[in-house]
Amino acid sequence: GAVEGHYRATQDFRLLAGLADAVIGHTSGQIYSFLSQVDGVLDEIHTEATVDELVQRIGEVRAKTKTPVDLRGLDLLELLVERRGAQLQNQAGLHLAAAVAALQRSEKREWSTGEPLQFAQMLANISFAEQPALAAEQLRIVSALHAAAKPGSLDRLHLADLMHTIHWRHDRPDQAIDILSAACDEFREAQGGKSTQELRPLLFTLIDSLQSSGLYVRAEGVLQADMVHAATPPDAYQLRLRKL
Repeated sequence: GAVEGHYRATQDFRLLAGLADAVIGHTSGQIYSFLSQVDGVLDEIHTEATVDELVQRIGEVRAKTKTPVDLRGLDLLELLVERRGAQLQNQAGLHLAAAVAALQRSEKREWSTGEPLQFAQMLANISFAEQPALAAEQLRIVSALHAAAKPGSLDRLHLADLMHTIHWRHDRPDQAIDILSAACDEFREAQGGKSTQELRPLLFTLIDSLQSSGLYVRAEGVLQADMVHAATPPDAYQLRLRKL
């Protein structure tokens, strides 16, 4: 955005220091959207000294901060900054350990209603392909949030979808399919055995994954079974429109 472009042109650290202050005061519905836009700005950091300065500023702001949402936002900003430090390689191990610690700290704070899913969605969108330790923590935390969610709930279904995404990104299609298949079955059962509109996007993701893995017969079986159990005529119609 504008901050990214201006920092690229001026290299003025004050613009980056303002990110820590900008985290404060958001609702849980706002902070994750804000943080999802930060990575592009951090990509413009090219020196370890800048990373260290920004981490120091985050610590200064944290010392004056009390609410769980603000503190978690600072933890996640620190995660992203230290991840950038690890990418610069000079002190990769130290920055990686600090990033893992920040991520673990963020998990331990009190949650507001609906926040675990918002947090998990933001976290799952980050690629940790170059940092296996962070990738492992990413999956562990999203899996823990899924386990803690109410069985049969829509939030739990979406958390399973995020686990599917993470496994798929790391070339573990069997685990991805098994998780999403079980989640669709659980949600359908909670709806009295009916295939509802809320299930459909996840069901289609499952079918796409099965097809991508060459499991065409199983994909056909999933679709046919849900057509039989469609909650309403419009649901049955939408399922019939899905071409295999």
